[in-house]
Amino acid sequence: MAHGTPDWGVTNALWTVYRVLDMGELAARLGSIVTFDRRGDALFLEAFENGLAHWGVNTNGSYARVSILRDAARKGAYSVELQGGLDGQRRAQIYHSEALPIFSPLGVELSFAIPGNVETTTLLARIFTGTVLRDFAIRFDDDGDTLSYLDSGGAYVPFATGVNPYRGRNVFHTAKLIFDPEARTYRQYILDDAVYDLLGISAYEAANPGSSRLYVAIEVISHAGLTETINVDDLILTQNEPV
Repeated sequence: MAHGTPDWGVTNALWTVYRVLDMGELAARLGSIVTFDRRGDALFLEAFENGLAHWGVNTNGSYARVSILRDAARKGAYSVELQGGLDGQRRAQIYHSEALPIFSPLGVELSFAIPGNVETTTLLARIFTGTVLRDFAIRFDDDGDTLSYLDSGGAYVPFATGVNPYRGRNVFHTAKLIFDPEARTYRQYILDDAVYDLLGISAYEAANPGSSRLYVAIEVISHAGLTETINVDDLILTQNEPV
């Protein structure tokens, strides 16, 4: 009785290649920005190759600005540079809104480079339900080398110390915040190889009548008298994050 498969069979042994069985891996090999954490279903992908067409800009302070860079990027040709101001609120921020998705665990991933020191960098995900807003935010305090979450009382509470990412405008770190808008709680925060369990921590909530939407913002604040910067690239919003 004959055994095995024909010479042209798909299960034939290969010498120099291995078949790609995972479609996510295939997408990654074809250049997708979704390579760091592939959980969840993509809701919005931003590599800033089309500039700031999908973003609003908010700056405060002398020389505070937001601009597209052509000489620093995680992937592709461009990233966005946020430069804090010398005075005032010393803030540079970009923000994006999406129609509110059906409630499921959501994720916000972004990559960033810090050429030098800054005062703080904040990632905010805000849910407008039509009656209330719910804030899920992670702040990096560069002076204290700490990561903090925004708690239900509106205060930032440290959950990690000794955080000191490598500095350089072409060295991009990747972070991902996972939260549950329906349960109103954080779930997890990932920064490079470190995973922080935030399960069950309640989000900040306040009354806010108006249109429902999902709002995401990235903000840098520089030290007084300095114009400090971060570079941001490859932002990914996900839904249906696994429990």
